[in-house]
Amino acid sequence: MSAPEILRELHYRPRVAPELLREVLGVELPRYDGVRAEALHGGPTGAAAPLVIVLSQVRTPVHAIVVDALDTCDSPARLRWPQWIETVRARLGVATHAMVVTVDDVVERWAKQPVHLDDGRVFQPHVIGPSAIPSDGRATPVLVLMTLASKITPRA
Repeated sequence: MSAPEILRELHYRPRVAPELLREVLGVELPRYDGVRAEALHGGPTGAAAPLVIVLSQVRTPVHAIVVDALDTCDSPARLRWPQWIETVRARLGVATHAMVVTVDDVVERWAKQPVHLDDGRVFQPHVIGPSAIPSDGRATPVLVLMTLASKITPRA
């Protein structure tokens, strides 16, 4: 499964993104009753548009997740993640997480490295990759697909 295929899967099944954050990574999310997927608007120019998952309560946004999917270690992507978060936070006025999804263990390790910003802050994305797949059968459908994809995706 390639990065575009992962984003397409999450676009059609946006409820999976908060489930991954909560169940696999232990991220606490606010109460919500609606989930929608949309493209990022107003992000860095020239960058591939990530997916934005908006969680809402009674049709009012309460949280957002910016999802990027990577097949390779893409150095400019690391610099875009904080920009995307700030763009979505400014537009929606809600707390926003970054979630990076990959089926490659090398890319997973690379993506987990903190991003040091010029003002001294450190940005840490949430990364879902092969190591996040539970061995006890509790995997969500997307994690099952990622497991299969990582076993059949040829490495360069």
